Amino acid sequence: MKMFALPQIADEGKRSLYLCGAVTIAFILLSDSFWLETLSVLVFVFLYLVYAEPVAESPLKREGTLYAPISGKILKIEDNPKRIVISKSPLNPGTLRALNEGKIYDIALKHGAFLKRASKKRPFLNERFSYRFKISKDVFKIEALSDALSFFGFEFYKDKKSVKFGEKIGFLSSGEVVVHLPARYEALKEEGDSVEAGITAIAEARRDN
Repeated sequence: MKMFALPQIADEGKRSLYLCGAVTIAFILLSDSFWLETLSVLVFVFLYLVYAEPVAESPLKREGTLYAPISGKILKIEDNPKRIVISKSPLNPGTLRALNEGKIYDIALKHGAFLKRASKKRPFLNERFSYRFKISKDVFKIEALSDALSFFGFEFYKDKKSVKFGEKIGFLSSGEVVVHLPARYEALKEEGDSVEAGITAIAEARRDN
Protein backbone atom coordinates (compact mmCIF):
# COMPACT_ATOMS: atom_id res chain seq x y z
CA MET A 1 0.00 0.00 0.00
CA LYS A 2 1.49 3.32 -1.14
CA MET A 3 1.77 6.22 1.27
CA PHE A 4 -0.03 9.43 0.29
CA ALA A 5 2.51 12.03 -0.87
CA LEU A 6 1.77 15.75 -0.71
CA PRO A 7 2.40 17.66 -3.94
CA GLN A 8 5.69 19.48 -4.25
CA ILE A 9 5.71 23.19 -5.01
CA ALA A 10 7.39 24.39 -8.20
CA ASP A 11 10.36 26.68 -7.50
CA GLU A 12 8.74 29.44 -9.59
CA GLY A 13 5.83 29.66 -7.14
CA LYS A 14 7.50 29.34 -3.75
CA ARG A 15 8.08 33.08 -3.22
CA SER A 16 4.51 34.01 -4.21
CA LEU A 17 3.05 31.22 -2.09
CA TYR A 18 5.11 32.09 1.00
CA LEU A 19 4.20 35.78 0.67
CA CYS A 20 0.52 35.02 0.17
CA GLY A 21 0.61 32.61 3.13
CA ALA A 22 2.10 35.28 5.38
CA VAL A 23 -0.54 37.82 4.29
CA THR A 24 -3.31 35.25 4.83
CA ILE A 25 -2.12 34.48 8.38
CA ALA A 26 -1.86 38.21 9.12
CA PHE A 27 -5.43 38.82 7.94
CA ILE A 28 -6.75 35.90 9.97
CA LEU A 29 -4.98 37.06 13.14
CA LEU A 30 -5.37 40.82 12.80
CA SER A 31 -8.32 41.59 10.56
CA ASP A 32 -11.95 41.78 11.62
CA SER A 33 -13.14 41.53 8.03
CA PHE A 34 -14.58 38.12 7.14
CA TRP A 35 -14.39 38.96 3.43
CA LEU A 36 -10.70 39.89 3.53
CA GLU A 37 -9.89 36.69 5.40
CA THR A 38 -11.95 34.58 2.98
CA LEU A 39 -10.43 36.27 -0.09
CA SER A 40 -6.87 35.79 1.16
CA VAL A 41 -7.53 32.10 1.85
CA LEU A 42 -9.03 31.63 -1.62
CA VAL A 43 -6.05 33.33 -3.28
CA PHE A 44 -3.66 31.12 -1.29
CA VAL A 45 -5.54 27.96 -2.31
CA PHE A 46 -5.58 29.09 -5.96
CA LEU A 47 -1.82 29.73 -5.97
CA TYR A 48 -1.20 26.40 -4.27
CA LEU A 49 -3.15 24.59 -6.99
CA VAL A 50 -1.34 26.53 -9.73
CA TYR A 51 2.15 25.67 -8.46
CA ALA A 52 1.52 22.21 -6.98
CA GLU A 53 3.44 19.36 -8.63
CA PRO A 54 1.92 15.97 -7.74
CA VAL A 55 4.45 13.23 -7.01
CA ALA A 56 4.06 10.55 -9.68
CA GLU A 57 6.07 7.64 -10.96
CA SER A 58 7.32 8.04 -14.53
CA PRO A 59 6.85 5.13 -16.94
CA LEU A 60 9.71 3.17 -18.42
CA LYS A 61 11.32 5.18 -21.20
CA ARG A 62 10.64 3.81 -24.68
CA GLU A 63 12.85 4.59 -27.67
CA GLY A 64 11.10 6.48 -30.45
CA THR A 65 8.34 7.65 -28.11
CA LEU A 66 7.47 11.21 -27.11
CA TYR A 67 5.92 11.98 -23.74
CA ALA A 68 3.72 14.96 -22.93
CA PRO A 69 5.80 18.07 -22.15
CA ILE A 70 2.99 19.57 -20.03
CA SER A 71 -0.09 18.34 -18.18
CA GLY A 72 -3.41 19.29 -19.74
CA LYS A 73 -5.82 18.32 -22.50
CA ILE A 74 -5.07 17.76 -26.17
CA LEU A 75 -6.76 20.62 -28.00
CA LYS A 76 -5.74 19.81 -31.59
CA ILE A 77 -3.93 17.16 -33.60
CA GLU A 78 -2.98 18.47 -37.04
CA ASP A 79 -1.35 16.81 -40.06
CA ASN A 80 -0.22 19.79 -42.12
CA PRO A 81 1.93 20.91 -40.44
CA LYS A 82 2.12 17.87 -38.18
CA ARG A 83 1.69 19.04 -34.60
CA ILE A 84 -0.01 18.37 -31.27
CA VAL A 85 -1.52 21.28 -29.31
CA ILE A 86 -1.96 20.79 -25.55
CA SER A 87 -4.21 23.18 -23.64
CA LYS A 88 -2.96 23.94 -20.11
CA SER A 89 -5.39 25.27 -17.49
CA PRO A 90 -4.25 26.97 -14.24
CA LEU A 91 -5.30 23.89 -12.25
CA ASN A 92 -3.01 21.48 -14.15
CA PRO A 93 0.61 21.11 -12.97
CA GLY A 94 2.71 23.69 -14.81
CA THR A 95 6.16 22.12 -15.10
CA LEU A 96 7.41 21.65 -18.67
CA ARG A 97 9.30 18.37 -19.02
CA ALA A 98 11.54 16.78 -21.62
CA LEU A 99 9.82 14.76 -24.36
CA ASN A 100 12.36 11.99 -23.77
CA GLU A 101 16.12 11.85 -23.30
CA GLY A 102 17.82 14.33 -25.62
CA LYS A 103 19.19 17.85 -26.06
CA ILE A 104 17.59 21.28 -26.25
CA TYR A 105 18.78 24.31 -28.19
CA ASP A 106 17.53 27.47 -29.97
CA ILE A 107 15.76 28.63 -26.81
CA ALA A 108 13.89 31.86 -27.53
CA LEU A 109 11.78 34.05 -25.25
CA LYS A 110 9.45 36.78 -26.50
CA HIS A 111 7.93 39.14 -23.96
CA GLY A 112 4.42 40.33 -24.67
CA ALA A 113 0.84 40.69 -23.49
CA PHE A 114 -1.34 38.27 -21.52
CA LEU A 115 -4.58 38.41 -23.50
CA LYS A 116 -7.48 36.00 -23.09
CA ARG A 117 -7.56 32.85 -25.21
CA ALA A 118 -10.54 34.15 -27.16
CA SER A 119 -8.63 37.21 -28.37
CA LYS A 120 -7.76 37.09 -32.07
CA LYS A 121 -4.57 39.06 -31.36
CA ARG A 122 -3.34 36.57 -28.75
CA PRO A 123 -1.26 34.40 -31.17
CA PHE A 124 0.71 37.50 -32.23
CA LEU A 125 0.90 39.63 -29.08
CA ASN A 126 1.05 37.28 -26.11
CA GLU A 127 4.19 36.23 -24.27
CA ARG A 128 5.78 33.01 -25.50
CA PHE A 129 8.90 30.92 -25.55
CA SER A 130 10.13 28.14 -27.79
CA TYR A 131 12.96 25.66 -28.08
CA ARG A 132 14.08 22.74 -30.20
CA PHE A 133 14.44 19.26 -28.77
CA LYS A 134 16.71 16.72 -30.45
CA ILE A 135 16.41 12.96 -29.96
CA SER A 136 18.99 11.09 -32.02
CA LYS A 137 18.48 12.54 -35.53
CA ASP A 138 14.93 13.78 -34.95
CA VAL A 139 14.31 17.45 -34.13
CA PHE A 140 11.09 18.72 -32.56
CA LYS A 141 10.07 22.33 -32.02
CA ILE A 142 8.11 23.14 -28.87
CA GLU A 143 6.26 26.43 -28.40
CA ALA A 144 4.54 27.69 -25.24
CA LEU A 145 1.98 30.48 -25.56
CA SER A 146 0.59 32.33 -22.55
CA ASP A 147 -2.95 33.41 -21.82
CA ALA A 148 -4.52 35.88 -19.37
CA LEU A 149 -3.63 33.86 -16.24
CA SER A 150 -0.08 32.91 -17.18
CA PHE A 151 3.12 32.87 -15.18
CA PHE A 152 6.29 31.79 -16.96
CA GLY A 153 9.38 30.20 -15.50
CA PHE A 154 12.51 31.64 -17.05
CA GLU A 155 15.16 29.30 -15.62
CA PHE A 156 15.82 27.43 -18.86
CA TYR A 157 18.71 25.17 -19.64
CA LYS A 158 21.56 26.44 -21.77
CA ASP A 159 21.57 25.58 -25.45
CA LYS A 160 22.62 22.05 -26.39
CA LYS A 161 22.48 20.79 -22.82
CA SER A 162 21.57 17.12 -22.51
CA VAL A 163 18.45 16.46 -20.48
CA LYS A 164 17.19 13.28 -18.90
CA PHE A 165 13.84 11.66 -19.55
CA GLY A 166 11.13 13.70 -17.78
CA GLU A 167 13.59 16.38 -16.60
CA LYS A 168 12.23 19.88 -15.97
CA ILE A 169 12.79 22.45 -18.71
CA GLY A 170 10.56 25.36 -17.68
CA PHE A 171 7.20 26.39 -16.25
CA LEU A 172 3.87 27.58 -17.66
CA SER A 173 0.84 28.10 -15.44
CA SER A 174 -1.77 28.59 -18.15
CA GLY A 175 -1.84 28.62 -21.94
CA GLU A 176 -0.97 26.21 -24.74
CA VAL A 177 2.03 24.07 -25.62
CA VAL A 178 2.56 23.06 -29.25
CA VAL A 179 4.76 20.09 -30.22
CA HIS A 180 5.81 20.12 -33.89
CA LEU A 181 6.46 16.58 -35.12
CA PRO A 182 8.69 15.21 -37.89
CA ALA A 183 6.82 13.42 -40.68
CA ARG A 184 7.61 9.92 -39.40
CA TYR A 185 5.92 10.47 -36.01
CA GLU A 186 2.29 9.58 -35.40
CA ALA A 187 0.04 10.79 -32.57
CA LEU A 188 -0.96 8.17 -30.00
CA LYS A 189 -3.78 10.19 -28.46
CA GLU A 190 -6.92 11.89 -29.71
CA GLU A 191 -8.31 15.40 -29.35
CA GLY A 192 -9.90 15.84 -25.93
CA ASP A 193 -7.63 13.30 -24.20
CA SER A 194 -5.98 14.33 -20.92
CA VAL A 195 -2.19 13.97 -20.63
CA GLU A 196 0.35 14.16 -17.80
CA ALA A 197 3.78 15.72 -18.22
CA GLY A 198 6.55 13.13 -18.51
CA ILE A 199 4.07 10.26 -18.10
CA THR A 200 1.63 10.10 -21.02
CA ALA A 201 3.01 8.91 -24.37
CA ILE A 202 1.66 11.30 -27.04
CA ALA A 203 3.49 10.27 -30.23
CA GLU A 204 5.67 7.50 -31.60
CA ALA A 205 8.02 7.08 -34.54
CA ARG A 206 6.50 5.04 -37.35
CA ARG A 207 8.31 1.75 -37.84
CA ASP A 208 8.68 1.18 -41.58
CA ASN A 209 8.79 -2.42 -42.70
